[in-house]
Amino acid sequence: MLMNNSDPVFQQESQLCLTCGLCCQGVFFFQDEDPRKHNLAPEPENPLLPLACRLFQQGTNRCLIYNERPPVCKTFQCGLLNQLQREEITLEQAQAAIEKIKTLLTILLKQLPPATKTQPAFWRIQNEHDMIKLELASGNHSRLNLFMDIGWFKVMVEHHISPYSDS
Repeated sequence: MLMNNSDPVFQQESQLCLTCGLCCQGVFFFQDEDPRKHNLAPEPENPLLPLACRLFQQGTNRCLIYNERPPVCKTFQCGLLNQLQREEITLEQAQAAIEKIKTLLTILLKQLPPATKTQPAFWRIQNEHDMIKLELASGNHSRLNLFMDIGWFKVMVEHHISPYSDS
């Protein structure tokens, strides 16, 4: 868990989260916290990630209500954060994994149908993967490269981002 601000481990954890921000950007799930509840103006909508938390600042990867954020936000810890805490990876390795995931995510989102307000990006990517799988089964291989890119993205997310479990 996160410790006090002067702790070196806390500083690395904070730096990792500020590098990433994927959990707040509507990639895997979304938090529909109304900014007006906190006397804040909503952020402009991101056309690729319309479910990004409205209290998340895209440019700085910071939460406008970090100290009062909802419980789901306080308790979520991705696999990379857990690996960093257990000293299984370095901060540099974690940041490199995040950069790869973000780059691939950008490439994939540009190839998908327009975003809607109903699905986080990961769900959209998963649905597209399922549709391409059916196309491939029927002999249509025109989107094989996209299928492979999505598969690689899913592997990276499963390995690096999915919440850690001891089971």
